[in-house]
Amino acid sequence: MSAYGGFIEVYLNTALETCEIRDRKGLYKKARLGVLPNFTGISDPYEAPSTVKSQGGGGSSQPTSALISGGASASDEADLVLDTSEMTVHDAAFKILEHLQNAGYLPSKTDTPIESSEAPAKLN
Repeated sequence: MSAYGGFIEVYLNTALETCEIRDRKGLYKKARLGVLPNFTGISDPYEAPSTVKSQGGGGSSQPTSALISGGASASDEADLVLDTSEMTVHDAAFKILEHLQNAGYLPSKTDTPIESSEAPAKLN
């Protein structure tokens, strides 16, 4: 990937129940009825990243219960973990943009600040 640019892995940690509540197309219901086979999280396993890289990518790892972390990506290590059950779409986007700034993919906060607004809408 480095020949073409960088890569970060973002793990949107959302409870299955929350995903089902937010499912506007009824795909989870169809999967539970067996209409949609091999549906991730229902009839097909989902494997969350086992660890989260420590802040700054220093090599040590934490369980995925940590909400935000930094560093370069590895196969089963997330660079950024967001619990979208408890945050708005705007807040999740803000955290991703903030991470990209801190990792050097976007201009630093002093160059072009990214400001959070008071958007009240939650993801569900």
